[in-house]
Amino acid sequence: MIKTPVGALETCLLFKGITSAEISQMLVCLAPRPADFSKGGLIAQAAGPMEEIGVVLDGTVAVTKETPLGERIVLNKILPGGIFGEVAALSDSRRSPATIFALEKSTVLFIRPAKILTPCSKTCPWHTQLTENLIRLVADRALYLNRKIDYLTIKSMRGKLCT
Repeated sequence: MIKTPVGALETCLLFKGITSAEISQMLVCLAPRPADFSKGGLIAQAAGPMEEIGVVLDGTVAVTKETPLGERIVLNKILPGGIFGEVAALSDSRRSPATIFALEKSTVLFIRPAKILTPCSKTCPWHTQLTENLIRLVADRALYLNRKIDYLTIKSMRGKLCT
């Protein structure tokens, strides 16, 4: 069994509705890869490979974009229990759209999407719940980004404030 703080996974939306005992059992089937990053450590480079879903167990991770002028814009800060890379890891390209790095000493658990989407031979009862949670997370992310596009297409400041 993998030594992982189940408490951090209990707060993760990917594991919503799954008990701590089930999380402990599923870690054997999911075969996640834990990784430690020092402050400023690069987790994923923009346009680089992103083949796994990351779950932050400890520390804080930043998702950033660089402008053509070289400025770094923080798009999101991910705290323990948060996930990143789910959209990229499920896409055909499997490329990260952003640069991801540790804002402080952090531990991340990486899970291959195939381990979630393909039921194991044991037909674990939690597997369906995990797959539903992943689909819901990706759908929520798509709706969130769609809302952001709506805000960006509004021309006037008054219209933006009203929205």
